Amino acid sequence: MKVEQRGASGAGWVLHAAHYLFVDAQEWGLSKLLHAPALRARCARTGARLLVTSFPRIRGDAKVSIGNDCTFSTFHLEALATDGAPEIQFGDKCFVANDTRFTVAHRISIGHHVGIGAWVEIRDVDAHGAAPVTIEDHAWIGRGAYIGKGVRVGKGAMVAAGSVVLRDVPEGALAMGSPARVILNP
Repeated sequence: MKVEQRGASGAGWVLHAAHYLFVDAQEWGLSKLLHAPALRARCARTGARLLVTSFPRIRGDAKVSIGNDCTFSTFHLEALATDGAPEIQFGDKCFVANDTRFTVAHRISIGHHVGIGAWVEIRDVDAHGAAPVTIEDHAWIGRGAYIGKGVRVGKGAMVAAGSVVLRDVPEGALAMGSPARVILNP
């Protein structure tokens, strides 16, 4: 009776590890030499240890401020022309996943230690006007969520994936649905 061996062989494992080491080194190198400098050139202020894994797509003239130790994947920022300069602020240790979209006409403020999932859209403007959006410290925004104008996501709050948030989410709460409702409020 033959016993089938599962798992990578010695040489296979080495090649696998070498491949991921190469990919990680390439991502880090592109971030430091190309992507991060491109983002820094468009920002009013950037903190130390910025990691950008892909070119940011920025349209319009917005005042962008980024804190220390932030990580960005592909993100899109569209600044709409208004009476004042649109502004977007990221606190320290924020994580923004791929294909996240920000549309700012007034102000979007994101606190410290905030995680924003892939395909999230955050807008402070719609056809009826603009109102600032605030996401407070330690909040998490799930994949594919939509945050509308005038919304405040409280400290430590979580927004579930695919939720449409049009009202404030209290501190420490869990909101989900379309439109989002608070389902857990400690």
